[in-house]
Amino acid sequence: MGRPLVFDIAERPLTSIIVSVCCVSWTLINSKGLGYTDVGLSYEAVVNGGEYWRLISATFSHVSIIHLLFNMTSLWSLGYVETMDAFGSWVYLKYTVILTLVPLGLVLLMYHGLIFWGRRDDYRRTVSVGYSCVVFGWMTILAQTQPTHNFTMLGVVDLPMNLAPFGSLVLTSFIVPQASFIGHLAGIFVGYSIAWDCFSWMDINFTINLLIWIVIGTIYNLQQTNRIQIPFIQRISMPELPTRVDGGGDYRHIDPN
Repeated sequence: MGRPLVFDIAERPLTSIIVSVCCVSWTLINSKGLGYTDVGLSYEAVVNGGEYWRLISATFSHVSIIHLLFNMTSLWSLGYVETMDAFGSWVYLKYTVILTLVPLGLVLLMYHGLIFWGRRDDYRRTVSVGYSCVVFGWMTILAQTQPTHNFTMLGVVDLPMNLAPFGSLVLTSFIVPQASFIGHLAGIFVGYSIAWDCFSWMDINFTINLLIWIVIGTIYNLQQTNRIQIPFIQRISMPELPTRVDGGGDYRHIDPN
């Protein structure tokens, strides 16, 4: 008889919470008939539309059940770091906050380069969703710090941890053909920067304060963009300015992370 799941949940509290949030999010998205453009991140919505809340919603949202299962089984396999003395739940929280925000910032920066330097205007409307940036970031951190461990994908495929980031890239291209190479690459890049101690200056107090401000900023931005109405937060109406409509049609490319 295997070990009861409740013990694993108790040992991996933050992993368990994140998996629960992503599963509940998937249920709500599908029950309400929402799609990628409703919750995902795109250059047009974030940079031009000021919908910065999408930096958070895109990470914890999935539309495809296969995409959700791949990311959550991978995350659960990586969640053992919460039980390790070298990491623990507090370090796990710190790295997860970094991997939630920084890779998507890099994604937008790369989209900017493709749009303005590469003349790829379709990347204005490329929509990214999913927890993959965080998952690939964690794979990279552990590939550098715990290379002898194994990583299990979908509960079936075992890979040495030092091969996990790039092995997962190959497997993902078959399982989720529309998977975002840019998003995964951004997660890997930030994972390396964490493993090389580029964020060692962040202590737990800074992380908690940052997390509080992220929550406050997300709620405020949702109010400002008319996505939710909060009585004690009022939007200040500004006079309308002339706008220029760019061409390019209504092409949308869906880009699950």
